[in-house]
Amino acid sequence: MSALEPPEVLIVGAGPAGLTLALLLTDLGVRVLCVERRPEVSNLPRARGVHARAAEILRACDAEQPMRARQLPIDHRLEHRADLVSPVQHTVLTGGPELVEVSPCEGIAISQDLFESVLRERLQEAAPRALRTGIEVQSATWSDDGVRTTLLDRSTGEATSLDSRYLAAADGWRSVLRTGLGIELDGPDQLGTARAVTFRSDLRRWLGDPPPALVTLGEGSVLIATHADHRWMVSAPLRSELVEAPVDLVRTTLGLPDLTVEVLTDSTWTAAAQTARQFSAGPVFLVGDAAHRVPPAGATGVSSAMADAHNLAWKLAAVCRGWAHPNLLATYGVERRAVALTTTQAMLDLWLAMRSPGRSGPTLNLRSVDMGYRYASAAVVGGSPVIPSADPYRPSAEPGARAPHAWLGEGPDRRSTIDLFGRGFALLAGTGGLAWCGAAAEVAAATGVPVTATILTETAAAAYALTGATAVLVRPDGHVAGRLDLAEVSGPGAARTKLNKLIGAVTGRTG
Repeated sequence: MSALEPPEVLIVGAGPAGLTLALLLTDLGVRVLCVERRPEVSNLPRARGVHARAAEILRACDAEQPMRARQLPIDHRLEHRADLVSPVQHTVLTGGPELVEVSPCEGIAISQDLFESVLRERLQEAAPRALRTGIEVQSATWSDDGVRTTLLDRSTGEATSLDSRYLAAADGWRSVLRTGLGIELDGPDQLGTARAVTFRSDLRRWLGDPPPALVTLGEGSVLIATHADHRWMVSAPLRSELVEAPVDLVRTTLGLPDLTVEVLTDSTWTAAAQTARQFSAGPVFLVGDAAHRVPPAGATGVSSAMADAHNLAWKLAAVCRGWAHPNLLATYGVERRAVALTTTQAMLDLWLAMRSPGRSGPTLNLRSVDMGYRYASAAVVGGSPVIPSADPYRPSAEPGARAPHAWLGEGPDRRSTIDLFGRGFALLAGTGGLAWCGAAAEVAAATGVPVTATILTETAAAAYALTGATAVLVRPDGHVAGRLDLAEVSGPGAARTKLNKLIGAVTGRTG
């Protein structure tokens, strides 16, 4: 194994969570190394696509457009039917112009092999030495000074030790690192085993072109398109010891006994709904499937993993760059575990409903699950947690919520408020809040905390409920840190004092 430069953050696992975290940290100026035991991206059937909030994170990584260039054309609907020759029993919209616009991004339908390939390419462009494949983790020990990890080069059998300040375990649901830390999982680990067959066949006659986003068939079977060249994946519950040929499984599930089928892969998988009891131990953090196993109903697994990375990245960067107290890192587990518990339970309920005889369409609002949660921790001042529900998602600028999307400007050069977030704190004010611009510059110069101020248009200010001299402070991950109002105080330096106090509380620099 060639010499590895000790990183500030070592990331184990180059799946969606690990690669997203590596890209975000690299953009924030943190030296990272991401290691992956697989030399190549897996071609086994896994997740396909992400929701709008994850697409916003890709936008922050400059990966949204490369991803959309390779996305799969689909019709934004979910169909329930007995088989492909039977009529549609129920349809649910999953996106498209019929839904209220709440983001500059729509979800992206792309198979996980292509998804990971795009992220690998982006990381290679951003930091050519940040990804090493064919490297397996054997052990990790930590102290107050950091983490020492033993890595094995699978091609040579050579082992080496590597020191890092922090370690992110993104090594999947079988996480060696989580197991080594003794962190247990809560929730059912066996919701049924299914057989997944990927195949190539022309199904346009029965499903149209483009096809639906998802088709549920019979009792618990699912059909999804995976690639534009007529590739599909069918997943059916494993109900008996009798293992039929994969081509027969496809034909029986679809109700097409004479269908021409080219089988590509054949595998089994087990659904679970589990959440780790803690998301960190000292300088080691669990992200993605290492922290939570989400039932595939609703396709929230990859999006949840990326949200973990988004939450953790700015906090690690803030501590590494010295503008936040290390106590800020404790808020990662507080915030993301609460969201994981509610998301996993919601997807478990949906999973059971979809597999029950005589089921109706899902009652949960997936956009609410994707964007409707609120964080409640020491990194948020004011507000309270909100649990997603069947109610439609309503954007909110309350503390802890995802900061709303609103267009700034007009025409092809317009941009979203979402584009203001990422590299530091964003202070947003209405036309009556000009004092906040000077305050932001003064606080940034005095503390080293990156904060910029923007005066919003009237329409955008309304989306943030900004009136008079009020303002909103948004964290680098796009969640509202707190609200500010000059009407509550007066005198020279009032805006600077209030802003400094809020940022000090959120970053852990003051109690």
